[in-house]
Amino acid sequence: SWEGYWQTAVSEVAPQVLRIRGYAAEDIIARLSYAETLYMTIRGELPTAAQARTFDAALCAAPDHGLISVHASTARFVASAQPSTPVPAIAAGLLCCGEVTISPQGSATVIERGLRMIAAGHCVADAAREIVEELAASGAPVPGIGHPNHKRVDPRAAALRAVAEREGQWGEGGRFYDAIHEEFVARKGVFRPMNIDGVLASVLHDLGFTARQMPGIAMIAIMPGLLAHVDEEITDGIPMRVIPDSTYTGAPARPLISGQWSGGPS
Repeated sequence: SWEGYWQTAVSEVAPQVLRIRGYAAEDIIARLSYAETLYMTIRGELPTAAQARTFDAALCAAPDHGLISVHASTARFVASAQPSTPVPAIAAGLLCCGEVTISPQGSATVIERGLRMIAAGHCVADAAREIVEELAASGAPVPGIGHPNHKRVDPRAAALRAVAEREGQWGEGGRFYDAIHEEFVARKGVFRPMNIDGVLASVLHDLGFTARQMPGIAMIAIMPGLLAHVDEEITDGIPMRVIPDSTYTGAPARPLISGQWSGGPS
């Protein structure tokens, strides 16, 4: 029997009925904000007022970061080659979100591991030290710290943290990442700010989201900028964008001598 093969707790659909997590679609439309709806759809319950305000700030933290961001430039490349619809270009931009940029998942994984260590008996400082030392030994960067443009402070990170603190939503995740940051600075002997990925991971963790859910939330946050860039490229951009200059690092010019290949005339 295939009965029960597909099951979902997300939504319920019947003729003239649509409920998301048990709430009628018409009530959601009439009464909830987008941040509240998104939080409820992912987590299954409505947020408190403080959680909703903090989550709304998190969604506002990364709409765009100019053409320095690989997802925006990639999306514009694709839009220049396929301008009939923005969908392929937006999809290409979203595919650039990963462990290197626009993803709090790495930082959130550190937070989740650190809190497990603390629950097992480690003190906060020892857990942070062990994790930073392990990352350093492997040659991996500490996620969520440092930025190529924002050397003293990432303004997005500072603003989001301020909202979270004001709303009482800077909790154990944020405090542990503060310890990670302090250990990083002490080990390196040079200051690097906590960036938006680190603060976003801290805030989303303290709102109850998991590391696995966070890349999707970050992709939702950058969508306004992606759509704006793609639309601008299609309207005002250059058809079939190219890389105007590059450096060749291959073999020098050389003749193809008979006997060097398996086929073709001798």
